[in-house]
Amino acid sequence: MNVAVCICTRNRPEDLRKALASAAASRLAPHQIIVSDDSDEEQAAAIKSVCAEFSDVTYVRGPKRGLAANRNCCLDNLLPEIEAVSFIDDDAAFTPDFLSVASEALAAAGPKWIITGRERKNGEEVSPGNVSFWGHQRLLARNADDCHAIVINATIFPRALFSVQITLTGAPSEVRFDEALRYGYEEADIAGQAESCGYRIQLKSDLFNDHFPSSVNRSEYSRFVEASRLYSTYKRYRWLQKKPGKSAVFALLAPAHLTLSAAKTCRPDNVRRAWESVRMAYGYYQGEARLRCFRSNLKM
Repeated sequence: MNVAVCICTRNRPEDLRKALASAAASRLAPHQIIVSDDSDEEQAAAIKSVCAEFSDVTYVRGPKRGLAANRNCCLDNLLPEIEAVSFIDDDAAFTPDFLSVASEALAAAGPKWIITGRERKNGEEVSPGNVSFWGHQRLLARNADDCHAIVINATIFPRALFSVQITLTGAPSEVRFDEALRYGYEEADIAGQAESCGYRIQLKSDLFNDHFPSSVNRSEYSRFVEASRLYSTYKRYRWLQKKPGKSAVFALLAPAHLTLSAAKTCRPDNVRRAWESVRMAYGYYQGEARLRCFRSNLKM
């Protein structure tokens, strides 16, 4: 398979160098390596210099609208002949056999499969977690046929997935990472989109990549996580699974559940942040609802 490696980066040149070195050391050489760079202007030159250390790296400036939009920027720059796509964060690294084993598994599985493995996060093994009612990615697959989640740093997608026309609005649009999700839960959302189009996820427990979470940008990203969970879970129930009753119950209970969890810490700042997350998630919903209405009107 012609495999593309997509690396989204922001202000982490040293981490990026390790990620690119791991791709260069893969037993199966990537057909294309794309680095989409959301860095601040003062860091962009350093990122571009790191990319120049490696042959055949496609460097593009990212849209600077969050991680999901940056992943879509990678998809927009794929070569026509690419057949499979693997994303890793700039603070992750491929193991030497990952691309060869994963692409072989994808070819054997068939056209409507996604192959996911696990990551070693600072040496600790992390498996894909199916989402609970509240949207937390904590439910481990009961068996090989019960995997409905991915680990984004250890997954290979068929390129064809991102050309699928998914009808969620009354009008079709392509499967893409949801750009409302600036950080967090974009992997849960893309798995949900894929399954709604008839794709299935195969877990290969012996397939690993490494992840060394960087502290750079981490505190800035943290404020988006709970809003992403609330919005992506509501979206899953209402628009992907088409269960309006379940989505209504979630919309009613989830804000109270988050607020009560924050209140149990006895820290007013946590309660304030919980309500900020609720307001942010509602803003995401309003934007998505307007987009769906617009697309539906276009079709008419």
